[in-house]
Amino acid sequence: MPNIRIHEEVAFIYAKKHKEYDNKQFYLGVLAPDAVNVEGFAPKIERWTSHQRNKDYNTWRENIIKFYKENKDKYNKHFIYGYLFHVLTDIIYDDKYYLDVREKILNDNISLEDSHNIMRQDMDNYGSNFKEFDHIKNKLSKIDEYYNILNIDKDQLKKWKEVNLEEVEITKYKYITRTIIINLEEDVEKELHNIENKVRV
Repeated sequence: MPNIRIHEEVAFIYAKKHKEYDNKQFYLGVLAPDAVNVEGFAPKIERWTSHQRNKDYNTWRENIIKFYKENKDKYNKHFIYGYLFHVLTDIIYDDKYYLDVREKILNDNISLEDSHNIMRQDMDNYGSNFKEFDHIKNKLSKIDEYYNILNIDKDQLKKWKEVNLEEVEITKYKYITRTIIINLEEDVEKELHNIENKVRV
């Protein structure tokens, strides 16, 4: 799954195209599913619960779409849409991009055992170069309402937001590319369009 800066970049690209979502609650929703990690990498059960995750990608999609349909009127509409956006980004990356990126890493004579950690590090390095982060930071700094959602409480969410406002040192990356991010956003956008059509029916 992408790290939080990649999530923010994918969301920013989407919000540039759909101005309605260029707001603090959408970006807070994009942050929210990973808030279980605020005290460090959370146990699997916590991470899977906050993401409505399943090892089968189609079941995972069904889980988050069902959750969205059942809860879209219980939260700020931009916040819950951002939550859905985050989880769909995870699903699509894992389903469509993860193995290709891992193959690039393995081609550099890095072991399969180490490949996942190398990918995570490269994500962090790529994310440190996200030039529009200040735009999102400015929006998030104005948040005045937080939510309890699934296994995340509002205090966790507030703290997670504050952690993610911190600046990071810019570093070089190799395997994650801007092309991957642009294609990932386009895939998420298509999936959201299909979900919106189903929800309207």
